[in-house]
Amino acid sequence: MLKKAAGILAIAVLAFTAFFFTNEDESVEASKSVDEIEQELEQIDQEKQNINSELQNLNDRMQQVRSEKDQAENKLANISYQIKQTETEIRLKELEIDETETEIESLKQQISELEDEIKTLEDQIATLEQEIKETQERIDRREDILVDRLRNLQRNGGSVKYLEVILGAKDFGEFISRTSAVNKIMDQDQKIIKDHFADKEKLEDDKQMVEEAKTSVVTKKEDVEDTKLQMEDKRQTLLAKKNELDTLRADLGVQKEEQVVVLASLEDQVNELHNIQLSKEEELQLIKQRERYLEQAKKVANGDGFLTPTTGRISSQFNPNRLHPIYKVPRPHNGLDIANSRGTSISAAAPGVVYKVYNWCARGDMSCGGGFGNAVFITHYIDGKQYDTVYAHLSSVTVSEGQSVSAGQQIGKMGSTGSSTGDHLHFEVHPGGYKNPVNPLNYINP
Repeated sequence: MLKKAAGILAIAVLAFTAFFFTNEDESVEASKSVDEIEQELEQIDQEKQNINSELQNLNDRMQQVRSEKDQAENKLANISYQIKQTETEIRLKELEIDETETEIESLKQQISELEDEIKTLEDQIATLEQEIKETQERIDRREDILVDRLRNLQRNGGSVKYLEVILGAKDFGEFISRTSAVNKIMDQDQKIIKDHFADKEKLEDDKQMVEEAKTSVVTKKEDVEDTKLQMEDKRQTLLAKKNELDTLRADLGVQKEEQVVVLASLEDQVNELHNIQLSKEEELQLIKQRERYLEQAKKVANGDGFLTPTTGRISSQFNPNRLHPIYKVPRPHNGLDIANSRGTSISAAAPGVVYKVYNWCARGDMSCGGGFGNAVFITHYIDGKQYDTVYAHLSSVTVSEGQSVSAGQQIGKMGSTGSSTGDHLHFEVHPGGYKNPVNPLNYINP
């Protein structure tokens, strides 16, 4: 536009000079021409002001979008940090829940063991009480026998005269019989007394064992109740921790939803910055340079079609109808973005001639190369038709202008120069020459 203004200005100056040297009879006509020239100059100045104003608005909008992008990236980083923290808290809470459940199971086992011990003690008590009952019955029977014996002794004068019983025998045989009977009576009396005291001693021992067992049962039942209280506390703790876990998971869901929203906002801002659009002058220069190498390209023509220029995942599709997320005006994405790590090899998609190279762009300079960054432009002849391919955002370029390349030959390495926020290849296909972008997926299969 400025060149056009300069041309018009030059024509105006020449016209003014021509009119200045005409005869006086044509002064009225010259006066009109000067007025027209001044009017056109004013129009040019006004157009220049409009262009400068538009450029300033674009620069201001670019700064605003970059600021919004930085804010979105900072917010995204903060959300990502919060998500990691929440995920860590969730893992810790799950571990706490597992530990609490393990403790509850241990308490359940303790209660079961205590109840088994109580059952065993209660069985022992029942057995001992039965034995006590039987011992007491034996003692009672012996006491009855001993009481009878004492009564007999009292009736016979206080003592049994075992010697008179023996000496009262009529013959030796009877003497032996009486002696044996007396011995048996005496042995039986001693056994009764001995058994009597043994049963009494056992009775006391069994009673003591019963009391001890009952005390132990009471203690263990108290232990069971205490353990049940502990287990209930653990269950309440477990319930609280599960509620906390549910809250953390809900928070995580909210954070991830917010992350999606911020990512979408960031993508809109990146797409706006990513709008690759060369100036008209640069586009004309590209077309002229391509024309210089058309004949050379015909010499390396082939009919084998296109190769995929690199490896990776498709991060952005070709979209000629993409609308600006804010202004709702067309901001097309004229190529296919393939993302991979920095330095991934980039190859020529088909045989051809390099007709333009940008190789001076530094990472972070978004306006460099018209937004393409380091880039390679190649013209091809395939099956008698002319195509151009573009390879943008390279970290480095390994070919030069005018160089013939073969299909699959390395022409550079993947990067993120120009209007780019991450390492990827921006690949374009233009049938018939530059400025006719089509979907590269119609020609390649990454």
